[in-house]
Amino acid sequence: GAANVLSNKPGLLFYGRARASLPFQGGTLCASSPLRRSALLQSGGNPPPVDCSGVFQCDFLAWALSGADATLGAGSTVNAQFWYRDPFDPTGYGSGLSDALEFTLQP
Repeated sequence: GAANVLSNKPGLLFYGRARASLPFQGGTLCASSPLRRSALLQSGGNPPPVDCSGVFQCDFLAWALSGADATLGAGSTVNAQFWYRDPFDPTGYGSGLSDALEFTLQP
């Protein structure tokens, strides 16, 4: 999950099978191609005005077990980070990225 993101914004989880460090929409994308993504998520949080009370969560084990991505299985290493809409983004891209995370799916 990612906490302290903008409230009530759409986002998703990008993930790949290897590390990267690539410029991406004013930030750094930390997962390499081929990139996959979760279903659309909502950050929730306090009602307007926008603040940083939003949270993104993704039950990745449930995602892997659902069969939504046939490349995932026990022992798979995953590099992931959340992407979300950010109307205050000073770079002009209108998006934000969370910190990245690397993990391995256990059998």
